[in-house]
Amino acid sequence: LPISLGRKGRFHRTKTSVEKVNLLSSTDVCKLTASGQGARNGAQVRQIGREGVHYMLEAAVSDPVPPDVRVTGLQFEAVGMDQGWGNTGDSGLAVYLQRGEEPDEGIAHVEQLIDDAPLLGVVYDRNRSSSRQHRNNIQGLTAPFAPQPGDRLKVFLRCPNYPGWSASCQSIQIVATCEREVQEALPGELP
Repeated sequence: LPISLGRKGRFHRTKTSVEKVNLLSSTDVCKLTASGQGARNGAQVRQIGREGVHYMLEAAVSDPVPPDVRVTGLQFEAVGMDQGWGNTGDSGLAVYLQRGEEPDEGIAHVEQLIDDAPLLGVVYDRNRSSSRQHRNNIQGLTAPFAPQPGDRLKVFLRCPNYPGWSASCQSIQIVATCEREVQEALPGELP
């Protein structure tokens, strides 16, 4: 027996669109020395973290991941280098995932750096490349390891405490590859 709904309707399908979202674009000039002295745009930074033999200066924080997207990849680009002489390969930039709620939800903001391992980063190593331009990317991110809506990425400049060492950066950019599900109306109607 045919079923009569008594009303007309439309069919929809869900399509997945892929888009690039610029999460971070910073031109702040950051410098860090082996004695833990740090500066951002010429002003001294007093709060310098430490991880093992490395001093860690927070160089930049991204915008929150937008709502209604799934992050599947990250492209990280930076300009920077170590002291330019002697040994090399132990300073650079590290990107950490910071979980948190969106501030407009009325929930207390919770900050937590995920794991102690960076999500991605670059190592300043003049033996591999003398260029000050650095790139790294990660693709195929899946939940729960991928940044979620409301999460941020924190970028730290790292410099070891070896005498004479220093590190700097002057440009950081992070672009996310995101998927978004979109409802699309199909032609035609229900009888």
